[in-house]
Formats: sequence, structure tokens, C-alpha cells
Amino acid sequence: MNVYVESNFVLELTLSQEQYNSCERLLSLCEAGTHTLVLPAFSIPESFSALLAKGKTRTRLIADFQAERGQLARSDLYRDYRETLLEVETFLSKSIDSETVRFHSQIERLISVAHTLPLNREVLQAANALRHDGIIKTYFDSIVLASVLLDLRASNTEPSCFLNRNSRDFDEPQIVGMLADLSCTTLFNFDDGFAYLTNQRQ
Repeated sequence: MNVYVESNFVLELTLSQEQYNSCERLLSLCEAGTHTLVLPAFSIPESFSALLAKGKTRTRLIADFQAERGQLARSDLYRDYRETLLEVETFLSKSIDSETVRFHSQIERLISVAHTLPLNREVLQAANALRHDGIIKTYFDSIVLASVLLDLRASNTEPSCFLNRNSRDFDEPQIVGMLADLSCTTLFNFDDGFAYLTNQRQ
């Protein structure tokens, strides 16, 4: 079975978020050849852009924290907390670097196993059509959806699934219906996705 994923799958693995374990198990199934992981190439820079945005937000937080820590350090009232505050600041700074390193590690792993869908003229034209027709609103998501739909139409020989946590943009009856017409089940939870794939093997 082809398992289509996008940027939030990459971020789930990178940041070890709530549904990380299911993503890890799902990736292991694909590494074992049980299923084929399919990832739009566009989702790689998209997820890195999201990671950079998080880093910039944290950098601003660190700057504000440094200023506040400096003020608190001047007071004997908080003398016992000076070391703790410095540790928090150091942790915040190191977290940015560690997440970036982890991102590149996860990408290496993903591209070694996944079938990546190219970003080309056909995809961009299809994405523009999806937005023009009001099927999907955001430009980034239209590129992902167009990539998945075009691949399904070109190679729809068996049931597939599209797993993501972006229900705000993809959980629309027309979108889910378009995918279902191409024998592709859409699930908006990686835990549910892993359970679905496990049941398909039985």
C-alpha cells in the first residue's frame, strides 16, 4: 500500500511530538518494505521553513529571557535561582541547534526509503487549478494535494492512504471525496493511520 504523508509527518518525527511513536512505527514498516512511503518533495523545504519559524520565535524568547534574567540577577531576592535561570536559557538555545540536527537526520532517513514526488510545472498548474476552483485555500497545501492527486491518477493500481494532521485544510468533503474516488483513504491522525495500516496487513 502507498502511504502518502506530508510536512507534518516530517515535523512529528523531528520534534518527537504526541504521535511520534506511530510515525516511527509506520516508517519502520515502510523501511521493511511492507508499505511504500510517498512524500511530496515540496514537503521537505516546507517543513524546514516551519522549523526555522519556530527557531526564530525561540530566539526572540531567548533575547527577552536574557534581559529579564539580567534584571532578576541584580536582586538578592532571586540569588538562589540564578543558576536555574541560566540553565533554562542555555537549554532554549541548545534546543534550536538540536532540532535542526535532528531534522537533517530524519530527512536522510526519509529520502532513503520514500518515493518522492517532484515539484514540476504539472504540479504547479494543478495546484493553481485547485485554488482557482475553491477546493483548497492555502497555496502550500494546494501543492501537496496536487502532488498526491497526480500521483494517484498516474499509478492508482491499489488502495492507498493519505495521513496527515492538517484537518483544518484537508478535512473537506470534496477533498476527501476526490481522494476516495482514487481508492485513497484520508486519515487525520497518525495513531489512527498506524492502526489502519496494521489492520490492512491482517
